[in-house]
Amino acid sequence: MPSPPERSAAILRHLKRRIDGVEERIQSDAIPNPIGTSDDGALISDQVTRGTGTPSVNWPMYRHDPRHTGVADAAGPAGSATEMWTYSFSGEVVASPVVVDGIVYGVGGGGTIAAINSGDGTAEWSASPGGPTDATPAVVNGTLYARVGSNVHAFDTDDGTEQWSQSPSSSGGVSSPAVVNGSVYVGGGDHISAIDASDGSILWQTGADARSSPAVVGGTVYCGSNDGTIYALNAGDGSEQWTYNTGNRIEASPSVVGGTVYVGDTGNNLYALNASDGSEEWVNTSFSGYYGIYSSPAVANGTVFCGSSNGALRAVSASDGSNEWTYTTGDVVYSSSPAYADGVVYIGAWDSTIHAVNAIDGSENWTFSVGDWVDSSPAVVDGAVYCGCNDGVLYALE
Repeated sequence: MPSPPERSAAILRHLKRRIDGVEERIQSDAIPNPIGTSDDGALISDQVTRGTGTPSVNWPMYRHDPRHTGVADAAGPAGSATEMWTYSFSGEVVASPVVVDGIVYGVGGGGTIAAINSGDGTAEWSASPGGPTDATPAVVNGTLYARVGSNVHAFDTDDGTEQWSQSPSSSGGVSSPAVVNGSVYVGGGDHISAIDASDGSILWQTGADARSSPAVVGGTVYCGSNDGTIYALNAGDGSEQWTYNTGNRIEASPSVVGGTVYVGDTGNNLYALNASDGSEEWVNTSFSGYYGIYSSPAVANGTVFCGSSNGALRAVSASDGSNEWTYTTGDVVYSSSPAYADGVVYIGAWDSTIHAVNAIDGSENWTFSVGDWVDSSPAVVDGAVYCGCNDGVLYALE
């Protein structure tokens, strides 16, 4: 854990970043809870109003929003966590839950999708289209989009009725979808694809072995690939805008904040690239671990938070990539990716634990033990943390 002088220095850095971060967020249109973009690429807030008139904050897709910021506006449990409820699936729950209008949408590794009441954990409906999955669904405008097997399915969120199904990839699975402006963007075993959200027709495809989930910002799709390349593609027609080759597979998904693309590779390198032309801003080479970086970064208040497969959560400066702090977990952090909410970072690890970490100095806020490894990424909504586990259980903590 950090020493007292390190904590004091970290606090001062954090306060400065909080001030600087306001300007950065305004310049980048990175409002706390983007759910999509307007036709000109401006982000639209996911804060909606229920029938009571009370604002509700959602977590509608993988990494929270199309930019993959991993940042929620609402606070989660900070000082401690207790179990609200659990919901059991068939197969490991590697997919991350999404939460919209009081419903938690979870996916089990066996291919079952469930709409779960966030208050008591009871199922509103479930669907089993068939096939394994570890991909996180997306919920936009009353439709749930989910990858199961090699297919992308669309379901009505009211009752789970299937609206359409499409198979964009002939080899391997398809990544977690991002949904923006009526298009569903997914990576696959041989393509990055854009699918019409209304009927499932293919709008365009480009050849790339992409298991990474695309981030979509201002008319550009950013996606990593197993050929070691980060692609920036025109969201309208898939034409290439720029590429950057890392020399290592990219299984993690990029986060795009403040005009910069942040992403890690399996060679234990964390990159910051200029979003407009792909030029390198910095590379942090101090990560380690057998698997490399499979965790996707979260970016908040001038800091990039990312899991490391040597059993750690790392914080580095978003401006220059310098190391800020390291929090040690009890085992590998694999695909679980950090969620940031109100000064706390949440992440899972192979020590069968969900960790809550102080974002300023990396000190431990709390830990919660679960039944197996955690490869799912937490979602934070309305004071609660939702996270899947490889024991086949979706946990709700408050």
